[in-house]
Amino acid sequence: MFDTYHIYPGQEKEKPSEKIEYEKLWAEQSKLFWGRLQTATALHSAILIGWYKINEPDLKDAVLILGIVISILLSLIMLRDSTHIDFLKKKVGCASGFPWGRLYGFLIVIILMVTEVLLFYRG
Repeated sequence: MFDTYHIYPGQEKEKPSEKIEYEKLWAEQSKLFWGRLQTATALHSAILIGWYKINEPDLKDAVLILGIVISILLSLIMLRDSTHIDFLKKKVGCASGFPWGRLYGFLIVIILMVTEVLLFYRG
């Protein structure tokens, strides 16, 4: 009775296995993580270019502070994504090694944030 679901009235389709659903969620969560990393690098590039082009010192500081805040927020969101990815990876039963790609992603955001902090104090 509960092994099928209806797409349209009169059509039945077997429910996908739970593992397949977790694999789909894992793939989606991974896409979100990498999409956020791409957004972070684009935003930081714009912030650093804006800092370089702006001639007013107070506005330069505001741009860098905005960049630091964005870095912190994106890092927290990416950390949450990473936690979800690890959970889904365990549910799927994938026993791959250390997630080097995600570590490098975090390092990129941290390096960009440190660059902005150094520019802020260099002033």
